Amino acid sequence: MALVSFTDSSGRGWRAWNVDRVWPQGGSADFLEASFRDGWLVFESDDGQERRRLGGYPRDWAILPPVDLERLCAKATPATRLGALGRAEARLPRSDTDTRRS
Repeated sequence: MALVSFTDSSGRGWRAWNVDRVWPQGGSADFLEASFRDGWLVFESDDGQERRRLGGYPRDWAILPPVDLERLCAKATPATRLGALGRAEARLPRSDTDTRRS
């Protein structure tokens, strides 16, 4: 895993790193969108206020100049932080009688 820091054209600092393909223990990645099944890039602002993910990224991403990293970051989708339970719950349909609290 590589970690790259860069500053975008607005002066905002970002960290980017790749996440290799993740398979649940004893399972498959069927729950992931196709573009994320082989891994993804994570972009996190230096202040920790924003995190984005990009699947289907170029394999030479870690040597790209900041302008190209900024373009990839702009294409990435906003991400939320979920723990293990949150990831499992995110896949479960909710009903009107659901008593879980968020």
